[in-house]
Amino acid sequence: MKSKSILLILAYFLYFSNCAEILCIFVVPVHSHLSVYNAVTMELLSRGHKITLISVDPRENERNHVNVTLIELLSLKETYESQVQHFLLKPSRFFDHNPFLEILSSVFKNKHFLNLLKNDKKFDLLLMESFGFSPFNALAEYFNVPTVSITAGDALSTEHENRGNVINPVAHPDRLLEFPFAKTFSERLQSSIYWLTFKYVVMPLLIVKCDEITEKYFPNNKVKKYYDLTSNVDLLLINAHPVMGFIRPILPNTIPLGFLHIYPPQPLPGILQEILDKNTNGVIFVSFGTVYKPNYFPNVVQKLLTACENLPYLFLFKYDGVLDNVPKNMIIQKWFPQSDLLAHGNIKLFITQGGQQSMEESILRRVPMLIMLISSDQRANAIRVEDRQIAKVLDIHKNDKINSDDIKNSILDLVNNKRYKTNIENLTKLVEDVPMTSRDKAVWWIEYVIRNRGAKHFHYEQKNIPFYQYHYYDVIAFIGAVIVLIILIFMVILRLIGRFFEMLRNFKIKRD
Repeated sequence: MKSKSILLILAYFLYFSNCAEILCIFVVPVHSHLSVYNAVTMELLSRGHKITLISVDPRENERNHVNVTLIELLSLKETYESQVQHFLLKPSRFFDHNPFLEILSSVFKNKHFLNLLKNDKKFDLLLMESFGFSPFNALAEYFNVPTVSITAGDALSTEHENRGNVINPVAHPDRLLEFPFAKTFSERLQSSIYWLTFKYVVMPLLIVKCDEITEKYFPNNKVKKYYDLTSNVDLLLINAHPVMGFIRPILPNTIPLGFLHIYPPQPLPGILQEILDKNTNGVIFVSFGTVYKPNYFPNVVQKLLTACENLPYLFLFKYDGVLDNVPKNMIIQKWFPQSDLLAHGNIKLFITQGGQQSMEESILRRVPMLIMLISSDQRANAIRVEDRQIAKVLDIHKNDKINSDDIKNSILDLVNNKRYKTNIENLTKLVEDVPMTSRDKAVWWIEYVIRNRGAKHFHYEQKNIPFYQYHYYDVIAFIGAVIVLIILIFMVILRLIGRFFEMLRNFKIKRD
């Protein structure tokens, strides 16, 4: 018995001796994004790691965990949300990143964050959300730790380029654009202009801003310039699953994940469970996420209410506010346990704005979708699932002529046409046919970086080759010049031969 106790104690100390101190920075207050990052932090905590978390909106499970040192930015949350919503709801302002930079720079003004820079705490890893640009890259240099970046969706093209992944604005448009593939000439033109403008005009300005922030807040020039810091990222975790159409050539320093935030379904609250159980004819769940408040688009909501009132289904509508003319077959609440709710067998359809995390939940729960686009930034996501015939898309953002009958007919088609259900079940099987969960995969790679004190051996040094060398334009130019030279020499030789024979002919004529 004594020997068993000793072994248990040794095992305990061996386990926790391998645990790391991790600095995590997640500062964008978008609920769906934070749910992805929370899934990773909680998995790390379950394995004994200690986390210093800098967050605008920490979850209760993070706030109350004994191994979490929290630097809360709650006082800035309201300002952040207005800036982020301004950024997301105005797609034409995607080149204006000043509001976003204000979010990032204000973190450096937080007294608790500044105290973190002043103390001598040691870390083993920096885990931060990826923006494509960020002054937080400097923290890796400042604390002398490896870095893992993580995204809530696909990475921006600048982040792909920083890692050395293939960049092609035609084959792989930036995630902020409205289309996943540039099929038409106008889309190819738009994507190319966007990328060239962002790379050669916007990005240099952002780099200057990031350098100003780091020079101001990091004492004694302890960090490098931003351009040098971009190569410090050891690994990029992308929450984008290939089955969802996020396919592109990537290097070993880029790990695709997807469906990170989804857990096995939990029991529903008693009353909600009863409501769903007794509505065997079918229940339809409606939610437009957390960024896009339904009161931003009242006309769309009224069209939806009109479409629902004569249908033989119960509608559960997540809405924080008061509505007039609510149909009898609709229940409105400001919150529902969305992922668990979608897992109920009587849910027939999910009406959503097209956010990636919502679509992932719908796919894993095998529920077809009606995507009502109320902003252009979700259009690329919508096209991906529509192409797989697991959803229909109503682009209300572009077409204000869509009426309640269009919504009603789309609902009936999605519920009654079995091909949508069959297609989504087949897609779910592909997603689930993996050797480990995305959370396990993410944590394995994070711990890999910790164990090996970085992953610089995955870096693609050739990414810094000038574009004319990468595309071997100089070689083509040289070969072309050689060919032209050979042709010129050949022409000169022919000309000399011609003159020689002409001289012979003239000489013969004179002699005769």
